[in-house]
Amino acid sequence: MTQDKVFTQAEVDRIVSERLARHNEEEQAVRNELAEYKNKESKNLLDALKAKIASEVGLPASLIGFVQGTDEATIKASAEALLTGIGPGPSVGGSSSPAGGNAAPHIYTRAEIESMKPEQINQDWTNIQKQLASGQIK
Repeated sequence: MTQDKVFTQAEVDRIVSERLARHNEEEQAVRNELAEYKNKESKNLLDALKAKIASEVGLPASLIGFVQGTDEATIKASAEALLTGIGPGPSVGGSSSPAGGNAAPHIYTRAEIESMKPEQINQDWTNIQKQLASGQIK
């Protein structure tokens, strides 16, 4: 027959306190993980709400990160304020005529350029530079 081990009160206290400490650490780890999950879920829901409202007010997706707020009303107000602040974008395709008209640029001769004043050259420098680079000026 084997004899059962008998523990002293000090040994029982030590064993219980070790198990209790280990249990408390595990419980705290689970609580931390749960809090992290809740924070991520909350952020995902908030990001989805911001994207939805930005789409509704016509705010470009690239500017959603600048929208502030934690509820629908403040997010919408922030998105509208941002949209108002950036103003309308450039008008694209509003006119079929270029700003300078449809006239072809003047092709200069070397003699014309040599007789021009510096201000005249500066005024049409982009055109002159393109003609020099492409070999049009003779």
